[in-house]
Amino acid sequence: MSVAQLMFQIWRWLRSRRQSRSHLRKSKAPIPKALQISVLGLLLWASVADAAQLHLSWTDNSTNEDTFEVQRKLGTSGTYAKIGEVTANTTTYVDSTVADATLYCYRVRAVNAAGASAWSNEACTTTPAPVPAPPSNLKVTQ
Repeated sequence: MSVAQLMFQIWRWLRSRRQSRSHLRKSKAPIPKALQISVLGLLLWASVADAAQLHLSWTDNSTNEDTFEVQRKLGTSGTYAKIGEVTANTTTYVDSTVADATLYCYRVRAVNAAGASAWSNEACTTTPAPVPAPPSNLKVTQ
């Protein structure tokens, strides 16, 4: 099974849990380690709280950064644009501006007053298509 297929299966499971347990949304349970998928050194995983999010994680190899800059592009030939930054020693970022069935690529770099590091590796993933709406007006007749 490919990473994309596995992510799609996980997304469908998470989406079904979210729809069947919408009354429990106030509780944002942590993502089980078993659902984390490593892609090119950045860790991307689906969120239990909201399947329309991508979570990025990286290894902090610097000791003197002020921030980490996060960039994203659409597809493999798009242009990178800054979507956020996080403070020193933070190694995660949540992208909650993703659309269904879209390929996104990410990169991260450390920044301080002296300048910026080289970019991290590129990590790409495609968000799954939405699951269909459930049927309605089910009836039983004799």
